[in-house]
Amino acid sequence: MSAIDPTTAALPPSPPPPRVALVVDGAGGPGRIVSTWLATAGSAVAVTVAGSGSGRAAFLSKELIDQGHTALPYCVDLDDPGALRRLIADIEGDLGPVDLLVYMVHTVRPVLPPALDQHVVAGLAAAGRPAHVVAVTTADSALLGTGPVRVTVIAPAADDQAVAAAVLAVALLPEDR
Repeated sequence: MSAIDPTTAALPPSPPPPRVALVVDGAGGPGRIVSTWLATAGSAVAVTVAGSGSGRAAFLSKELIDQGHTALPYCVDLDDPGALRRLIADIEGDLGPVDLLVYMVHTVRPVLPPALDQHVVAGLAAAGRPAHVVAVTTADSALLGTGPVRVTVIAPAADDQAVAAAVLAVALLPEDR
C-alpha cells in the first residue's frame, strides 16, 4: 500500500468525505495524518486526544483552521465508559452529526477501553443516518455494525503513513460495501 501525503492526495471521485469526522488521538502520528487529510478533503474534524495533551489537539485544530478548514479540539478520558458518548453529543452540538469515528489510540493501549463499546455504535445508529466506526487496535473486537453504522477494525502497523492509508481507504468506501 502506498503512503498518502495529506497535502497532495487527490480526493476520491466518490463518495464524498464524511461531513463530520471524530478522530480519537487525532493530533499525533497516524491520527494527525488522518485528521489533516479529512479536513483537506472537506470534512469538519473533531481532533481528539486521549487523556492529557489537549494542547496538541488545539494546535492542530488552529493549524487546520488557518488553512481554511473546519476543526475543533477535544479531550476524552477513555477509561470513563460514558465519555465517548458524551463527546459525540458535544461534537454534534458544535459541528453536526458524526459520520465517521476513527479510533486511533493503539499506540496508547492495545485494548479497547471502556469508552469504545457497543453503546457508542448503538448511539450512532439511533440517529438513523449512515456512519462508520474505524478502530485501529490489536484487541479482539466484539464491536458490530448496527443498522446504518458500519464497523471496521484495522491492525496497527509501525509505519504511520501505512496506518493512515489503511484507515482512509476503508473510511472512504461507499456505504453499500
